[in-house]
Amino acid sequence: ASIALQTDDGIETEHPATIAGNELSATLIGLKADTEYTIEISASLDGTDHRSDPQTFVTGYAPSSIPDMNLTEHADGSERTGFLVTSVIKTTSMAIILDQDLDMVWWHVPEAEECVISRVVLTRDRSSVLYLVELPADETTPWKNELVRVSLDGTEVQTLDLTDGHH
Repeated sequence: ASIALQTDDGIETEHPATIAGNELSATLIGLKADTEYTIEISASLDGTDHRSDPQTFVTGYAPSSIPDMNLTEHADGSERTGFLVTSVIKTTSMAIILDQDLDMVWWHVPEAEECVISRVVLTRDRSSVLYLVELPADETTPWKNELVRVSLDGTEVQTLDLTDGHH
């Protein structure tokens, strides 16, 4: 089974989907905020291809606390491809993924309100993001950190205390 995803400007991508009983699921990563998408679901059952009617949805807004960013053209005229996995250190620290247009297409805000995210990486299997949260120190603990793992679909968040560690 698969899901065909089309943007309002006509770009179409195909995403794998899984079927378990009567449930169909797919993780769509890299969608731009506040953007209209059209999806169609297709599957083969007993040698017969089936396709749903098109369904339209609009993604939610990205957090407003990210700074403005500008694109710099490559000197050789080549195009940007891929994604940038990084962090934002501003009013609200967050781990983010930017697409080639520098649009935020994934983000996670740690539970701690006062913190700095110093390292953000994609896991080797590309299913999760790992990031280091530096928490405010106190008189007894000079380094208070957490390692956070968040699945790209946002359904799993794991936190490991690194009280005596630092970046």
